[in-house]
Amino acid sequence: EIDAEKNVDDNFDDVFVKTKELEYYFQIKNYQDTKFEHIKVKKDRIEISGHKDILIGDITPEKTNIVILKNVVIPEDKLTDNIFGFRCFKTDNCLIAGYNEFELNDIIDKSFSDLERCIEILRFADGIINSGNFKVTQDNLPIIHLYKQNLQEETLKVREFILDDFENILFIVGNPGVGKSHLVNELEQNDNCINMIVERLWISEDDVDKKERIKYSNFIADLSKRIFLKSAISSEEDIISELKNRNQVLVIDGLDHVENYNSDDLEKYFEFISKFNDSKLIVLTRPLQHDIEYNIIKLENWTQKETINYLQIKEIGNYSDWLKIYNISNGYPIIVSFLAEHLKINNEIPNLNKMESLNEFYDSLIKDGIAGMSLFLVNDSYYKEDELDDFLNPTENAVLQEIIKKSPYLFSIKYDRICLIHDSLNQYLRINNPDYINLRNDIIKKVYDELVNDNYRFLSRFDCFLLEDEMKIDVVRKYCSFDSMNNFLKNTIDYELFPIIIYEFGNVILNNFDQFSINEIYEYDIN
Repeated sequence: EIDAEKNVDDNFDDVFVKTKELEYYFQIKNYQDTKFEHIKVKKDRIEISGHKDILIGDITPEKTNIVILKNVVIPEDKLTDNIFGFRCFKTDNCLIAGYNEFELNDIIDKSFSDLERCIEILRFADGIINSGNFKVTQDNLPIIHLYKQNLQEETLKVREFILDDFENILFIVGNPGVGKSHLVNELEQNDNCINMIVERLWISEDDVDKKERIKYSNFIADLSKRIFLKSAISSEEDIISELKNRNQVLVIDGLDHVENYNSDDLEKYFEFISKFNDSKLIVLTRPLQHDIEYNIIKLENWTQKETINYLQIKEIGNYSDWLKIYNISNGYPIIVSFLAEHLKINNEIPNLNKMESLNEFYDSLIKDGIAGMSLFLVNDSYYKEDELDDFLNPTENAVLQEIIKKSPYLFSIKYDRICLIHDSLNQYLRINNPDYINLRNDIIKKVYDELVNDNYRFLSRFDCFLLEDEMKIDVVRKYCSFDSMNNFLKNTIDYELFPIIIYEFGNVILNNFDQFSINEIYEYDIN
């Protein structure tokens, strides 16, 4: 609990902080030209040359009085304590701390995981000050934002998987769509489930945090906040130590997404993994190009029994259908799921031979639409249905629409928004369209032209399209202008997009700081 202007019998009434066990009473003074040697601490008062005495009331084991004096430098050999980031000199009846604005800003910076959280708390504090009601409890604070860990699809407990005890580090490796992420949920549902904390590096193709969660710094920040429930980011060593103290197993799901989409950070993950000497870690991933020097369990396809169990739970088809689905899929979970949906939608199972791989299955469904579907490779987000007409030629669009009609389970479709359902399909399209950027450069150019010519329909997704850095800088430079942003706000009804756009602009500015003038950065800051 935090409060101000408390009713006390001394002068320590500026700020009050209560923890589970202790109470802290602060007196804060902004005296000019005060030095440490000017301070004299008596039994019931603090005397400071040239200023009114600060009265000290009764002292109890639970109560701590703290005087904070601006620009006072306390000699290094006198510093004894550290309270809330302030280094203090301890006397018999109070603590004395000095600070300057630079040190205070540094303390604030270190207390938050990122600039966005810092701004959020500062705005919250402004609201408290303006309201005149200074009492704040932990429950009143803005929630700490964490990456979502829930999968898009429901997990059905199908697999008969027993996790034997293991030493420190275990990799569970399986092909795309074999059920690695769902296995994590199944382990949590087991009667003898292990005590674990899960950090997923992928949850779905339409995840708004898809690009951010695979960055190593964000992974550590999210894990730290999840463990310690505070914004300040703890070190790798403190995280691992706390996991050990809790006897908790860390589960990292989806390391392959780092190798595929953020390979520059992959070595940082492996360095972190190597530090689990006395704690336990499970990593789930597709086969990697990077060497894995730890114990590996290969996650296999479902057995016939497990496949039938899944289809029974889903209440799809009959025994003859189940056997046919198993024979085609060979128990490959994602193919089983797709075939089940195909049967449900089309009232038939496609006439296919046994599939040797997931890519062979995709070939059987969408080979004729590979060129058109390459548009999904230049946009990490969604397309609206009418945008498919704009970006594809009539033949490509007709083929894609037929695929969507017959195989909608390959896509995530919400209202008029569409994207791919699974990253394995994304990888399949990359293999079959190696020159996809040049192939779809017309889309990139069209999006850019609309953005710089005051067409706002792609503005909230501009960082999702594979625009060149120079293009992104041009867009941000244009909309950093207060007039341009004001025009946007006048011409939109979806004001919730505004903070998303500002955040994406900020990322572009941070990554290309030397390309922006002071005035442009200033106008962005005002916006």
